Amino acid sequence: AEKPKEGGLVAVLRGSDPNLAAEAVVYSAHMDHVGIRMDGEVFNGADDNASGCAALLEIAAAYAKSDQKPRRSIVFLALSGEEQGLWGSSYFTSHPTWELGKIVANINTDMIGRSGSESGPQQIVVTPSYSHDMFSTLVRDSVPLAAELGVTFTKGDSYYARSDHYSFAKLGIPVIFFCSGEHEADHQVTDHADKLDGEKMERIARLAFWTGWNVANADEKPRVLGPRQNWR
Repeated sequence: AEKPKEGGLVAVLRGSDPNLAAEAVVYSAHMDHVGIRMDGEVFNGADDNASGCAALLEIAAAYAKSDQKPRRSIVFLALSGEEQGLWGSSYFTSHPTWELGKIVANINTDMIGRSGSESGPQQIVVTPSYSHDMFSTLVRDSVPLAAELGVTFTKGDSYYARSDHYSFAKLGIPVIFFCSGEHEADHQVTDHADKLDGEKMERIARLAFWTGWNVANADEKPRVLGPRQNWR
């Protein structure tokens, strides 16, 4: 199939600091799933990735309702074509509507509503982990925020090239990917909304918000640290 020419939906909240507003923190989540089975059953994709999209919408609402506006600009990116091979994010980074050199971080939410073998109710799968070449201050500084929310990180570097953050990471942009990991309903018609853990989704959405908020208001932009011995 030919790649689509559209990459998704983009919304922008302009930063309040005239010296930093040209820089942006990008939040992303993909809207697509795998469609309809041959027998007509629909793959609803409640976790993959309606959960991440719900977080994106709530994060955008929180920024919009805040009396204090972030110093850097915020880009909210709802993408298509992730399941087909990161088409939407690849298109965005190839045809950016924001100068790539001014994008300081990407925060990607994908499958944040379930628990399974890779994470419990108070755990989050994260990449790049501390042992990855792209481990950055963005990830490191998210750890104490997670602790305040009662959440710990598990290493998820097997997902490093599997969701939309990768389109940014391979350009050298610091990224963080929040995920619950795979489970028995992954890419199945049984991925229904009644199986989602709303409290876990809220914790991850809050963590993603505060991670980006701190970056948007910091004097310095995130930087890549390279491999470390632990999350700190």
